[in-house]
Amino acid sequence: MDKNNIATLSETIKNTENKTTDTRNNKRKQLHPLIRYMVGKAVLLYGDSFAGKSTFIARLSRKLLEATGKPARLYWLDKNFTRRDFGTYLAELSGADIVMVKNPRTVHLMLKKEVKKGRNGVEYKPIDYSRYSMVAVDSLTGIATEMIKSGYPDDPTVTLATTRYAQSIMANLSEIAHEHNLIGILVAHPSTIWGDKWMGQNDKPSFMGKALMNTDIVIKFEKKNENERTVKVVLDRRPMFNESPWLNKEITTEELLE
Repeated sequence: MDKNNIATLSETIKNTENKTTDTRNNKRKQLHPLIRYMVGKAVLLYGDSFAGKSTFIARLSRKLLEATGKPARLYWLDKNFTRRDFGTYLAELSGADIVMVKNPRTVHLMLKKEVKKGRNGVEYKPIDYSRYSMVAVDSLTGIATEMIKSGYPDDPTVTLATTRYAQSIMANLSEIAHEHNLIGILVAHPSTIWGDKWMGQNDKPSFMGKALMNTDIVIKFEKKNENERTVKVVLDRRPMFNESPWLNKEITTEELLE
């Protein structure tokens, strides 16, 4: 190939790369403002079972992949993901790198390093999170379930231990989200409150405790009916006297992900 052809080929490649970059920049701008607001933050997403939280995470992963060219990294703790039709469907929908966590009590360590098989056997290598648009742990309840399954359901230490795991996981997600400017999400389930309210809600995220100190945004996920789900920011860490633009605003998931 002569120099002119090489120059032409190089120019073609450069133009293609520029067009791809422009397309992705446009898609980033088209992301819902709340999604853009979540970037670089540690988010707690909580809601009832069967509400559609995992499907929402998968759809958000696909949306971010299309906008950034980067997949999400999803850590699956719950046993429902091992059901082939459900897990396979969500994996394909998300386009994400899926990490099936066989021992949920190790997920806080797995957020730091991944296991690779090398020439010298098993190796633990740091994870390059710059490759990802989002990292999510689904869900915190999977840790409590594992302890109940392998021990005694009425053991009072389950709640204390799960709360401490939540603190460790949220600290890791916060560090990852802030350092790599991506969305970090921990999925949780609610506990009903009798009497007083929490952030204006009749329920609160289970097992969180001091983990909230490393949380930037708390989002409540609700199933209104079979065709409508909503998200609402109920807690947003902001400097004092700097009002949140999203606090207590309810948005349908269809609007968020359109």
